[in-house]
Amino acid sequence: MHNGWRFDAQEMQDLQEHGFVLRRDVFGGAEVAAIRDACEELVHRLVDLERRAKHSVGSYTFEIQHTLGTVVKWEPDALEMVQGVELFAHLSERLRNWGLDARFLDPSKDVTGAGRTFTRVRRAQHGDCCWKRAGHIGEQIVA
Repeated sequence: MHNGWRFDAQEMQDLQEHGFVLRRDVFGGAEVAAIRDACEELVHRLVDLERRAKHSVGSYTFEIQHTLGTVVKWEPDALEMVQGVELFAHLSERLRNWGLDARFLDPSKDVTGAGRTFTRVRRAQHGDCCWKRAGHIGEQIVA
């Protein structure tokens, strides 16, 4: 990468044309495992909490955890399975630190036009973990 982890001209073109950029081998296997484990640790902590009322809006089902300052999103066809969490960096130092890693932060600057990092943990169906950034382009950064 000639400019840290920012997008080069070809990646910017890919983003505009396809809505995403694919980079391979940005994180090593141990790092991917650490990110996945941090995501799953947070999800398990949230699942173990006393349940609050769930609210359905369109095809989404949410649970607001006011005391934690977060919202838990549940899988539409499996309401006992967490689909995503937003906001979460204040709940997990490990995930906050990963979110500040230049390999996430620098590309996010190009996607958002600002210095924002990811804002959500999203679990794909069947518990596969990925990270999701708010916005209409490049929504998923898959770990």
